[in-house]
Amino acid sequence: MWWPGPKTATAGWAAGFIAAIGMYVQTREARAADRRLVQAGLAPARLVAARMTTGLTR
Repeated sequence: MWWPGPKTATAGWAAGFIAAIGMYVQTREARAADRRLVQAGLAPARLVAARMTTGLTR
């Protein structure tokens, strides 16, 4: 059975960790704008769908 070496596994974990930090920062920064959109009348379900679609297209 083939197993990736420690360097390959470590690089994968590091890339995942950096991506998670980026997602956290993006979500945190968008929170105020999302609240304003909902207060302006956008349905919360539609906002959630838009955010999920944006995540899939990048």
